[in-house]
Amino acid sequence: MSAALSYPRVAVSSLSAESARHAPPTALAPVALPAELAVLFEESAKAESTYYLLDEHDRVGFVKFIELATTAVARERRAAIVATSLIGLAASLASSKRS
Repeated sequence: MSAALSYPRVAVSSLSAESARHAPPTALAPVALPAELAVLFEESAKAESTYYLLDEHDRVGFVKFIELATTAVARERRAAIVATSLIGLAASLASSKRS
């Protein structure tokens, strides 16, 4: 019998699951609005109002998408993508309310 098999086996996942049950739920930290997105919100009130209609988790996702860009040009491009998506979402919500 090898030495590796002679030790008692303990499921690591069960230990981490047990400790996770007793851990308090983590709250999302408030995120600061990236400057690139704030500039675009000044140009489009529709994008800004749609952004604040989203729940906190979605807003954090948009902000992290922008912040993870490595260059200033990429951050600006990603902010434009987010703003355009928000405007499209606003239009989609408006059309669904009409139907």
